[in-house]
Amino acid sequence: MSDRGDRTERLLNVLIALRSTSTWISRAQLRESIDGYRELSDQAFDRQFSRDKKTLRDLGVNILTREHDDFFGEDESDSGYRIADSGYELPPLSFTPAEAAVIAAAAGIWRQAALGQHAERALTKLKALGVEFSAEALGGITMFGHQPEPSFTPVYEAVRDGQAIGFSYRKPRQGPQPRRVEPWGLLTRRGTSYLYGRDLDRQAPRLFRLDRIAGTVKPLPGRRGGDYERPEQIDFRALLPRMQAEEEQSRAVLRLAPGRGAALRRRGTVQPDDPDVVRLGYRDETAFAAELAAYGADVRVLEPETLRDALDRHLAAVERRLAALVEGEEPAR
Repeated sequence: MSDRGDRTERLLNVLIALRSTSTWISRAQLRESIDGYRELSDQAFDRQFSRDKKTLRDLGVNILTREHDDFFGEDESDSGYRIADSGYELPPLSFTPAEAAVIAAAAGIWRQAALGQHAERALTKLKALGVEFSAEALGGITMFGHQPEPSFTPVYEAVRDGQAIGFSYRKPRQGPQPRRVEPWGLLTRRGTSYLYGRDLDRQAPRLFRLDRIAGTVKPLPGRRGGDYERPEQIDFRALLPRMQAEEEQSRAVLRLAPGRGAALRRRGTVQPDDPDVVRLGYRDETAFAAELAAYGADVRVLEPETLRDALDRHLAAVERRLAALVEGEEPAR
C-alpha cells in the first residue's frame, strides 16, 4: 500500500476507534490496537499521534482529551480521548450506489487539482459514516486520469480570494492576447473548465476557457483580494448556450463500440439507421482528440480526417511517453 493509503487507513482506524467507544480510550489502547502505531518507538509514536490528531481536528473532528488530573480517582477508563458526537455527527445520510460512485468520481478529479485536500476530507468523513464507494458502481463513468489545466489552481485561488488577475489568452486562429479579469466563478462542463468574470479591458462579463490560457496567471499589480464586487447571484444555466457555442464549432462523426461511450452518446446525435454512429460538435481539435483517446478502441473517428489524424498523433505521443518511462528516461514533450 502507498504511504498515502497507509495514512488514510490509519486515520480511519483512529476515527473508528474514537467513535466506537462510549468512554475514554487511552493512548496505550490506541497504540496497541492500530496498525502503524504498534511498531513505532515511544518518541515516534508521540510525534505521529500528535500529527494524526491535528489532521483529524483540521477535518472538523472534535477530539476531546481528558487527563487524570481532570477527575478524582485512578480508573484509566475515565482518561484519554474520545469524539464529541455533538461536534461531529451529520444527519443520517444514505446514497444509492450510483450516487456514491458519482461522489467518488468527482473526488478523483478534484484530488488532482487545488481542491484535492478538501475532496480527501469529504471522503474520509463519508467513509467513517459507513458510505461505501464501489468501483463497480462507476459503470460507464470514464475517468482515465483526467488532468486539470495548469492554470486551474491559480484561477481557482483567484476566484476564492476575489483577486483580480492577468494572463495571456489564445483564441482560435489568433495569437495570445493579454487579458485582465475580475474573477466571479469557475465551472466545468464536459471536461472543460471555464473562468467567468468581468473583462476589465472590455468592461463586460466574459467566459474564458482555461485550456486557452497561455503562460502564468498573475495577480494584477496594485490590486488586493476582495477589492471588487461580485454579482450576488450568477445564473450558470444562462451561460450554458455560450459554453456550448464555444465547444461546437466543428462536427465529428464517430463509430462507438456497442454499449460503450455513454457520455459521447448523450452529448451527440445518434444516427437513426445505426445506433453506434454518433454526430457531435467540438471546438478544440487537440483537446477533443485527447478526450477520445481515453476511450481507446471503443471509439473510431469517421469524420473529419483532421480529427482522425489528431487522434493518431495523440496516441503516438502517449506510446512514446510510456516507452520512455519503461526505459527509465525523461519523456520528450
